[in-house]
Amino acid sequence: MSSNQTSCHFDSGIFMLCEARPIFLDIIYVTTGLYCLLSVLSLSLLLYKTFFKKASWWNDYMVEPVIGFLTFLTLHGLFRSLTLIILARELIPSRYILKSIISFLSCLFEIIAIWTYMVGIFKTLPRLAFHQINTFNGDKHFIPGDRLIKLSYWAFVIITTNLTLISAILKGYYQTIGDEQGSSMFLSIFLAVIFAAEAITFACFIKYGRLLVELLNGSARLSGVSDDISQESIVKFAKYKMYVTKMKLTNSILTVVVGWYTVFSLLLLLLRDKIPITSKNSAFIIGVNAIGTALVILFALFSIAHGELYKRYSERAVDLITSIQWSNVSRVRSYEMEYDNGETNNPRDLR
Repeated sequence: MSSNQTSCHFDSGIFMLCEARPIFLDIIYVTTGLYCLLSVLSLSLLLYKTFFKKASWWNDYMVEPVIGFLTFLTLHGLFRSLTLIILARELIPSRYILKSIISFLSCLFEIIAIWTYMVGIFKTLPRLAFHQINTFNGDKHFIPGDRLIKLSYWAFVIITTNLTLISAILKGYYQTIGDEQGSSMFLSIFLAVIFAAEAITFACFIKYGRLLVELLNGSARLSGVSDDISQESIVKFAKYKMYVTKMKLTNSILTVVVGWYTVFSLLLLLLRDKIPITSKNSAFIIGVNAIGTALVILFALFSIAHGELYKRYSERAVDLITSIQWSNVSRVRSYEMEYDNGETNNPRDLR
């Protein structure tokens, strides 16, 4: 067995083929198919929302959350598929800089896609919290405003993109001149950037994803305080509860994805030179990671497609809560007027 078949090593963040070549090839082809499917579904949804729903791409110096999420998810699937095809077919063997850029960008687009999804959560939270002033304790939760959201988003995108491109170019350059130490150093820098970005995103999902569900549940509870909701309102409320369930599922799936990427990037950063990857067991572990991650992202995409995301539903929620609160305020004021006129002797009616 030749030397290039007895050892496995990293190339652009992906395992080179070695003695477990047949197993690795099967894993690569299955994963490539899943990411191609992810790209096709994301692109189909993107075209549907653009041309049929007439969704805007740009709003108040920000990418519209759903459109941005689908765009970057499409790019993530395309670049990841291209990376795997290059690896499986051993294409452009000496173009290390190009291969590094393609591979690194595939990871970057996944992070930006999920961060763009987070923007939708950040934009929805203040509106839901505003209409729950009596039940929501703002002192316990910091909710960023629009200006901070824009600054944070663009700072996140610009910093991670620049660091990713610089790391990819320099890693490929050092690999071209045969400097393995320099190549390994910039791969480590890239993995550190990915870990930091994923960790920040994971922390935001844990805090604000749960807060979104909490506020949506609060809206549902407020929706039940009126005794004279019409049949039409009951139907809308049932759809609203279904939407809350879908949001829980979507947030849970994406939290799992980001959490796993955080752990996996940290393991690669710390242990990539120490983990033996020449056995079939290693190939199985790699396959579970690659295929499992692709399937989970597809799950999230299906959930999002079925739920018809943020803007329309958040507006319905706000309209529903507003109408119910107006109804309650009007009812309390009528009780107060009756009490002032001596028409009721039971102050508890004011509740």
